[in-house]
Amino acid sequence: MRCCNLSSSQLATIRKTSEPICGQHSVGNGTSGSDPLISPEQSGQLYELIEQTGTDVAKMLEYFKISKIEEMTTGMYGRAARALNANK
Repeated sequence: MRCCNLSSSQLATIRKTSEPICGQHSVGNGTSGSDPLISPEQSGQLYELIEQTGTDVAKMLEYFKISKIEEMTTGMYGRAARALNANK
């Protein structure tokens, strides 16, 4: 079962990043204590990408172990944006 409806190629792209995306695919979920939260502009960009790709928001939130997009860190944002852009 895939998280966030990510394809195998998207997961491969995410795995190439310096930090793991979640505990299901590696250790941790990218929630390092020093990583700042995303800006309102970044959350808006993610919402647009989520809509464009038909991604299940609830699954994405569960995947990153957060309760809303605005709780995403900048590290999570980079991985999520790459995966969503790959799904366009």
